[in-house]
Amino acid sequence: MAYNEFTLPGLKRLFGLRIVGRKDLFAHAPDAHLSTWLNETLAYKLPLALKISLEKLALS
Repeated sequence: MAYNEFTLPGLKRLFGLRIVGRKDLFAHAPDAHLSTWLNETLAYKLPLALKISLEKLALS
């Protein structure tokens, strides 16, 4: 089956899955400090990724 043929309802039916979600899963997690490298990399690469609608953009 091709990737674009997968649907959440189909996977739930096929594998007997159920979705359990909690809105407050990370409510008590402390804020994380982003490194300078990550901030600079996102500032450089994110505009291009958003323009060309990529899910992933290599960070190399």
